[in-house]
Amino acid sequence: MTPPAKFLLFCVLLAACAGRPVEDTAPRCVPTEEVPYNGLDEDCDGIDIIDVDGDGFPGIDLDNYTGVGGTWPALGTELDCNDRDPEIFPGSPFEVGYDGIDSDCDGMPDYDVDLDGFVPTRNPNTGLPHDPPYVGPLPQGDCDDTDAQVNPGRLARDDQAYDGIDLNCDCSPGEFDADGDGFAPDQATYGAAYAAYDAAYFCELGEASWGDCDDGDATRSPGNGC
Repeated sequence: MTPPAKFLLFCVLLAACAGRPVEDTAPRCVPTEEVPYNGLDEDCDGIDIIDVDGDGFPGIDLDNYTGVGGTWPALGTELDCNDRDPEIFPGSPFEVGYDGIDSDCDGMPDYDVDLDGFVPTRNPNTGLPHDPPYVGPLPQGDCDDTDAQVNPGRLARDDQAYDGIDLNCDCSPGEFDADGDGFAPDQATYGAAYAAYDAAYFCELGEASWGDCDDGDATRSPGNGC
């Protein structure tokens, strides 16, 4: 075949091929259900899901994670301790004590708010037994879970009379009966404080016996020197 004929044949073939679509041989992504944290892009959006509940915190440690995409939407750097609940994440404002849920992911005991090592016998928010019940190693009996200085571990001798604070959580009538003779001082002076003490700590002490004229001397009481 002469050179002009070869050139003519080439032009004819080129024209014929020009009208054909170019076959795409690149691998195609077929969308399927996305599986979080596995490093794969099943739903073909270019990234793997690592924040399932959409609260802005990943449910997997990003320092040790390599997955498709390489970049993700702006996320917090701390690990979400429950990536199935959008109200549970580090620093969550939804943290409520005594509900058994670590909403702010701080790992602190939910039933020991003041972190003094003692759990209240009742839910301080309701005055009722804990629901769900507390199950754990910490002893119960904290009568003020907002003050780490008040707990059953304090010594009775540290508890000051008449201040209305049950420092060692023993609900002792001695709070208003310093000499232990069974009588409290003047009701007009201490009656309101006694009632507040009894209610605040759920002591159920009942009505006090009043009229001790010398609450520093157990030998003197109403009917006996007063």
